[in-house]
Amino acid sequence: KLVPVLKVMEHKNAIEKDTVLIKISLDQSLSDVDVLARAYNGAIQNVTNEAIVVSATDEPSRIENFIKVIEKFKPLEIVRSGVVAIER
Repeated sequence: KLVPVLKVMEHKNAIEKDTVLIKISLDQSLSDVDVLARAYNGAIQNVTNEAIVVSATDEPSRIENFIKVIEKFKPLEIVRSGVVAIER
C-alpha cells in the first residue's frame, strides 16, 4: 500500500536509494554492460532476442553517474523510480 507523502523533511541521518531500469540493444557488448552495472550495484535482469534490461540501485548521485556512463551504449529506454528514503 502506498502512503501519501504529506511533508518532506531534510534529515542528515537517512538512507537514500534510487533505482533505474535501462533497456539496451543486443548489438552492444553484453559483458561490458554487465561489468558496468555491477560497478553501480546492478545486474542484468532480462535478456530477449532484441534487448537486455539492466537494473541498478544505489545512491541518487551514483545513479546519475551510471546513466551518464551507460549513454555510450545508446540505451533504447531508461526508467527511474525516484528516490526513496528512511531514517536510520
